[in-house]
Amino acid sequence: MSAVDDDGIARLASAERLADLESSGLLDEPIVGALDALTKVAHTALGDDTTALVTAITADEQIVVSLASHGAPGDRPLPVPLSHSLCKTVVITGEPHVDAAVADDVLHPGKWSHLGVGAYAGFPLRGPRGTVLGAVCVITPEPRAWTSLDLQVMRSLTTAAEFVVSMLAIARRERLARLSGAVPLEPVARVQHGLRTPLTSLLGFLELLVDGSVGDLTVEQLDALERCRRNALELRDAVDVLGTLGA
Repeated sequence: MSAVDDDGIARLASAERLADLESSGLLDEPIVGALDALTKVAHTALGDDTTALVTAITADEQIVVSLASHGAPGDRPLPVPLSHSLCKTVVITGEPHVDAAVADDVLHPGKWSHLGVGAYAGFPLRGPRGTVLGAVCVITPEPRAWTSLDLQVMRSLTTAAEFVVSMLAIARRERLARLSGAVPLEPVARVQHGLRTPLTSLLGFLELLVDGSVGDLTVEQLDALERCRRNALELRDAVDVLGTLGA
């Protein structure tokens, strides 16, 4: 193992990062519904051959928090060791990792072919303190030349996912602070503003897709988009409810 690998593993196993992951709520069931809406948007926007995921990276495994793909089963995949994780690179570097042809990876030739991954685009998923907890990514079974629109969709959805994580983490701290009689750590108004910004962008992008502004869609895709739009609207309503918490 190289020094770079050693340093990367040390970053993944950092006690501070793992504590942030544990307290983020990313591994809690209540967050899954909101993230499922985002991965469905990614899959619908980028095509039937894609699988969109939100992953969390622990010290020794990758956990799939949300997944959307054509004909995806109801249950999420079991955790896999980091040796089978492309997302760990995103967490280690803190930068997007975009690969049009995974099989041509010069650092790990042939390593990913047995996993059925042809192309990968992943973006770091940061928690409320800026710690990289996992990734928002899309994979395809065959190589794919990622377009600027593809990557913009991923950036926007990653931003939305980060604010969902922040909302739940801050709401948890608010509840604990109220129970203890302490002053809340974060103003709810800041959370509302931060969440409304990516949600507005997401809803605007959904409207463009539904209107056909970025190309024709099938009836099935339009139906999926409408379901995603309703989920996004429900999430926006939930953000509005946050304003009543401080009353």
